[in-house]
Amino acid sequence: MFVKFQYFCIIYFLLVRHLNGSTMDLYKNSRLGQRIVQTRYGRLQGLILPLEGYKFLKPIEAFLGVPYATPPTKMNR
Repeated sequence: MFVKFQYFCIIYFLLVRHLNGSTMDLYKNSRLGQRIVQTRYGRLQGLILPLEGYKFLKPIEAFLGVPYATPPTKMNR
């Protein structure tokens, strides 16, 4: 039983390590955008993301994690 738990912990650690590393590669050449957008929910600042495989395209400004709606509550769940 303890051996199965050890294997589970090792596999879990390796999986998390792999996913974290591959996600970080997506943003390694990114930088904060200069534009700050004011919404009724607060201020947002984007990231400038270069398109690595497409040298003829300009970098894009991406706004990540933007809340688009209020969470469902009470009867709307």
